[in-house]
Amino acid sequence: MFSRETDISVATSTLIKIVLFALAIFFLWTIRDILILLLISVTLASALEPMVDALQRNKIPRSVSVISVYILALGFLVLLGFLISPAVVDQFKQLGNSDILNQQLQNRSAAGFLNSFNWTDLVTKNVQAISAQFSVASGDFFKRTLGVFGGVVEVITILVVSFYLLAEKNGMKQFVYAFVPAGEQQKILHLVAKMQKRVGGWLIGQLIASAIIFAIVLLALTLLKVKYALVIAILSGFFELVPYIGPIISGIVAVFFAFLQGPTLAVFVAILYVLLSKFEGYILVPKIMQRTIGVSPLVILVAILIGFKLAGIFGILLAVPVVAMVTVVIQEWNTLKPARPS
Repeated sequence: MFSRETDISVATSTLIKIVLFALAIFFLWTIRDILILLLISVTLASALEPMVDALQRNKIPRSVSVISVYILALGFLVLLGFLISPAVVDQFKQLGNSDILNQQLQNRSAAGFLNSFNWTDLVTKNVQAISAQFSVASGDFFKRTLGVFGGVVEVITILVVSFYLLAEKNGMKQFVYAFVPAGEQQKILHLVAKMQKRVGGWLIGQLIASAIIFAIVLLALTLLKVKYALVIAILSGFFELVPYIGPIISGIVAVFFAFLQGPTLAVFVAILYVLLSKFEGYILVPKIMQRTIGVSPLVILVAILIGFKLAGIFGILLAVPVVAMVTVVIQEWNTLKPARPS
């Protein structure tokens, strides 16, 4: 009888744990938009903290250092947009002109043969269809953006939260103290510090890698006289933020538009992207992914797919930082477990 009561007690406690776990998952899923905002804020703060610390070491007050870093970052983005936006807009207008695309397709060496199959009309119609789908996808993207950020207020929230985490020397510590029981605070602070260091190192390294790829692609395509070089370079730099998959997508886009000018040019562009992939594989990825994240490419790919399924574009961009934080938790698991009484 005692054994039966014990079995019932164990079964009841197990059931309660399962229900509580399910409720916790449901709660986290319900507030996922807020969690994404917090994750972006922490990532931004982690990336900017080394610069803030460097300014503070030069006897500049921390609040002034944070404001200076924000102004410099915003000024850089505004200046960059001012310098390249006219050329980007012009190239996108040309890219959207189906007459130009039709003319380029007509100029192919095998155009006479292909036209017998109405190749030009087929490609033009498909490009127009893709453009229409892109417009729909863009609309969906902006809906997702509004869904996550909820407008300007949420964007300001990200800046304010990241500013708070940076402005206070122990901003992250105060954040942990507010939500973590006293007995676990030091362990969690140690964990968060490692997460910040890893995510911040990854983000800075990834931005540098994107800038390098952008510069190389822009220079190479300009020398090769590939049309829409600036647009392709921007896409290549952006897709560099998506490990492994992004460079393949940007390479396909570049080769396609080079082919519109000639098969020989397409071959040269393909060779360029093959060399870029080697450069990434042997230099950029080892220095950024393996040193800062320390996980296999397969794990990154699976994380990207899961991120896309859960949160679309934002899920893709946040996949690697999340993997970085999860690996820290796994590596530090033994230190997080409460000590057993002797």
